Amino acid sequence: MKRQRIYIAGKITGDDAYSVKFLAAELRLMRLGWEYGSIVNPVRYVPQRWPWWLCMVRCLRLLAGCSHVAMLPDWNLSRGARIEHRWARLLRKEILYIDYRPIDTDDNDVWDTLHSYAGLDGWSEQQLNNN
Repeated sequence: MKRQRIYIAGKITGDDAYSVKFLAAELRLMRLGWEYGSIVNPVRYVPQRWPWWLCMVRCLRLLAGCSHVAMLPDWNLSRGARIEHRWARLLRKEILYIDYRPIDTDDNDVWDTLHSYAGLDGWSEQQLNNN
């Protein structure tokens, strides 16, 4: 049996808080039972300096190697994430729709840590969701 891996898809371009959002999604997936090594976070694999089209080529290749795709709530606001969604459907990947925001007190502590890590102290959840 092939090892199960999950790719995270969501809005990156134009979202100043995307790194926090994708790290929080990783944590959510781990709380849902996914092992750290089975989670493919494109933020970790694609350099910021690359042009958009090259990022998409890398992301689609990463997604193709996964059994599942986790779509973040803002995926439909992103041209790239919509392409990833179509690609996942064409490849018959199992698609999950997840939220990266905190659901309990333990998650809130992690959320605060991620804000600090990404230099987003002082940002409200509403500001992060609107980016």
